[in-house]
Amino acid sequence: MGNRSKYSTSTHILPLILLTFSGVGSYFEVLAQQESPTPLDVRLVEPLRWDSGCLAGSLDRTNLSSSPLFLTKMGPYFYIALDVSKDDSQKGEAVEWVNIYGQTDIKDMGSNSLAPGSTIHNSFCFTPTVWVVNMQRQTRREIPVRGKMRIGVSYFANEEDSKSFEKFGEEGPLGRSRQWVRIITEIPCANSSCQSDCKKPPIGIHSEERLIPDVSRFFPEMNARGKELADQLSRKFPTCSVDSSTPYRAAP
Repeated sequence: MGNRSKYSTSTHILPLILLTFSGVGSYFEVLAQQESPTPLDVRLVEPLRWDSGCLAGSLDRTNLSSSPLFLTKMGPYFYIALDVSKDDSQKGEAVEWVNIYGQTDIKDMGSNSLAPGSTIHNSFCFTPTVWVVNMQRQTRREIPVRGKMRIGVSYFANEEDSKSFEKFGEEGPLGRSRQWVRIITEIPCANSSCQSDCKKPPIGIHSEERLIPDVSRFFPEMNARGKELADQLSRKFPTCSVDSSTPYRAAP
């Protein structure tokens, strides 16, 4: 396979996420637990970088086994961490993950075969902000893309499981659960004037998520409540923000 970049994250290491928060401005650490090697290798070709206002990178998925693997047509999935440790309105985890790419309103349960030794190469470029909606509070707002990114790739080791999943799904009588490879990487700072805070995840409240399609943008009341929430969080927990007016390229 040749030499790997020092920035690559091998799927031979499956992340065990330890999220630890303590006090204002706290952060979380990601620990890796050595696991059995997986037949699918997922790695970033190079570190993430900001290019003309968008977060750019490239991802390789390589079949290391001697037989075909079957990658789900949906995905890869990209998430950023949202710090909800300051929200005491309900109990839950200190971090929630917000999908920024990969989840769509059109579901496809099919898979594509990946021949032994073959690699699928994808380039991506994400906007500097992503919308989040809280249905309970009826809010919609935008949060900066910063902190930590989690990338998830799902696949099947054989065609039988792939076809069973496509027909029945994971909940069906013969449904087969997908196998997952997940890696975590750091998002570089986009604003050199705010180095102290730019690596921290955005502050949010529980159950904020990117709903697809983004119909909530057409509801002025939800956006007004979202702006009010964003202003409250900004006053209580001031952090570095990404200028959403920065031009960007659409994700492929």
